[in-house]
Amino acid sequence: MNTMFSRRGERGNVLFLVLIAVILFAALSYAVTRSTRQPNGRDDGIDRIVVAELSQYPATVRMGVTMMTVENVAPEELAFNAPADFGDLSRVEAGVFHPGGGGIAYQMASAAAMESGAPGQWFFNAEFEIEYLGLEVSSDFAGNDIVAFLPGVKRGVCSKVNDHIGISPAIPDISVDLSGRYRSVMDEASVLPGDEVVLGAAGGNGSDILSGQPFACFRNNGGEYVYYQVLVER
Repeated sequence: MNTMFSRRGERGNVLFLVLIAVILFAALSYAVTRSTRQPNGRDDGIDRIVVAELSQYPATVRMGVTMMTVENVAPEELAFNAPADFGDLSRVEAGVFHPGGGGIAYQMASAAAMESGAPGQWFFNAEFEIEYLGLEVSSDFAGNDIVAFLPGVKRGVCSKVNDHIGISPAIPDISVDLSGRYRSVMDEASVLPGDEVVLGAAGGNGSDILSGQPFACFRNNGGEYVYYQVLVER
């Protein structure tokens, strides 16, 4: 009998967390959509939709990741393998996009958001820290945030994202080339102590404008524009 009640309680806790995640997702979508309207009350159509899409997909992934961690998948175990790479999973339960794991649909970003005019690829890893989110900045992999990145975003889209979260007029420029760091790998061995990139002033390789920002756009060392959104604060 106690076991039965315990399981009911566990299911209740999971449902409560799912409900919270859904509410937060809906609130974020509404806030982004509402904030991308022009001051004169008119919508600017495609830009509004594109900016909303940028936040909605990572929010969906975040909701799936939350469910997985509730079901005893440790954050550092999360695997973001694309469907073509499911065979490389050490266990399917840790696969965010695998039907036996998180079951989240694997998607490309809208071509309308991308400078290339082609669908963009999302990347997910724990090689970065956002200052003032989660734990204090440290050289410990366990303190790195799990972040979704979308490189190659149109400058105009990035400007709109940042403008409506109070980062303007300039898009912050990261002083180190991060192009080799966009990969969907959760590998502690690949992140040496002190090697993680801090998107904030503390690491000296970021911008204090990004401190405490769970999502925003930045420029990669004078090159492409990148959108990021934190999935797990650690």
